[in-house]
Amino acid sequence: MECRDVERFNNELRKWQSLEDLEDFSEDIRTQLAEVPGPCVLDLSEENILSFGQGDWSLVERDIRAAFSSDLADLILNCFKDVVQTCLAVRRELINYKKLCLHMWQAGAAVEKDLRQLASFFYCELVNGKAPDARRQRYVEIANAFNECRGAVAAIFDARHFSKAICALPRHVKTGMPWKFEALPQSLELWKPLEQAQHFLENYQQMDVFFASIHQDETPTKPETPEGEEEVMVTKPSKPKLCTRRRKQSTPYKTHQIIWQCCGKL
Repeated sequence: MECRDVERFNNELRKWQSLEDLEDFSEDIRTQLAEVPGPCVLDLSEENILSFGQGDWSLVERDIRAAFSSDLADLILNCFKDVVQTCLAVRRELINYKKLCLHMWQAGAAVEKDLRQLASFFYCELVNGKAPDARRQRYVEIANAFNECRGAVAAIFDARHFSKAICALPRHVKTGMPWKFEALPQSLELWKPLEQAQHFLENYQQMDVFFASIHQDETPTKPETPEGEEEVMVTKPSKPKLCTRRRKQSTPYKTHQIIWQCCGKL
């Protein structure tokens, strides 16, 4: 929109400036907007914003044409028509995407349940157990498949949850953003198993020491100690915990970066 185009409509645009001080102009605008069904846009608040229609370009066009003259409405609509229609198209794709994620998550959860039951049925001690090699191998295969499936299900759940949250972003600026956006990436369902995996990689040598000690049949011995000092008992190493500490939280992503990254992958 160029300056010379705006100058032609100064008188009309002045109605929308300082509406609280210009009661006459405010009443004129309310009269113009009376043909739009529902509450008047001048009464918009955080409490009644859900009463206004959304999700379609025709609603935007209807409101603009009701508020401005035909020539000014065309000028305004041409300024942001492409951007708004692109955003609406992305939202529709996100709605379809979250529905697809829902079906995948439901199917994956059913497979995860079956694998959990199989893992319980074929369970056997791998380190010091006496189960046949074939049964041990079968249990390892099922356990690996179960863990892979559980990770995939958690990832699909996150994809559906955040795509749905983007589609349902609060419409009023004062409402704020969902807390899971501000807490990313710690708010992901997949974050905990990733923490556990990284902790294991950092401490796998302790696990090796523990499993090596299981195969040793040595009993605790008492080393020779000088007179007057307390005796020290030598014991086998204890089994390391899966995750003994929480990872240091990283800086959360900015909300606009999250939305842009999600939309860019469509």
